[in-house]
Amino acid sequence: MAGVKKSGVILTVESGAALGGKLENIAQYAEAGVRMMTLTWNGTNELGDGIGVEQAGGLSAFGVQAVKELEKHRIVLDVSHASEKLFDDVAGIAKKPIVASHSNAKAVCSHRRNLTDEQFAVIRQSGGIVGLNFCVDFLNNDPQKASRYDILRMAEHFWSLGGEKCLAMGGDFDGADIPTDMTGIESMGALYELFLKHNYRESLVNDLFFNNAYAFFENTFDRWDKNGL
Repeated sequence: MAGVKKSGVILTVESGAALGGKLENIAQYAEAGVRMMTLTWNGTNELGDGIGVEQAGGLSAFGVQAVKELEKHRIVLDVSHASEKLFDDVAGIAKKPIVASHSNAKAVCSHRRNLTDEQFAVIRQSGGIVGLNFCVDFLNNDPQKASRYDILRMAEHFWSLGGEKCLAMGGDFDGADIPTDMTGIESMGALYELFLKHNYRESLVNDLFFNNAYAFFENTFDRWDKNGL
């Protein structure tokens, strides 16, 4: 990414189970610098059900309160891992942008962890972002065949849905099996070149790899500050 000399770190928490069922812990996390929280992992916690729960429900009564309190304390809502009902509940009450930090397209790979086109539209329309996940299970219906080309396919699909300014890289290097033609963060350069070799304009690729995520967090918090949120 020629010319890009910025970097940033966002402190996040995966799974609202970390709250221990106590709303007052949200303020403590915010004070510690947390700026995004994944509401569930795959199972059930005090906020509601994850995508791995059979006959899953949505937000619990505590979860509804937690969503409002998280937004009050300027912590972005992350719906990766959420059950479909929980996603719908969050979308119905959220007042600020929502994010799926590491989720792919179900239309390309049918794994239950991936987003439907309708869910992607909800996130895009909220002003949020979606980060592409490198887990082989979420990239290809035959995980053993997953490659970095599947990441390209995911981007192409989301771009076709108007995702040019809301698509980012989600990675998940620390918790998932990644394609055999990638070894870790050091593979991002080759992945970047793959997009350019497929004749995507450099500005679009730069948005995907860096600019969209950077702009989301920079602009979201600036906007909340200006509006007294």
